[in-house]
Amino acid sequence: MKIKDLVREVIHYLERNGLSTITDDV
Repeated sequence: MKIKDLVREVIHYLERNGLSTITDDV
C-alpha cells in the first residue's frame, strides 16, 4: 500500500468521526 493511499484512508476516517479539521489538499 502506498503512503498516499494510507493518508487518504486516515483522512476519511477522521472525517467520518467529525474531525474535519484537515483541508482537502490531497
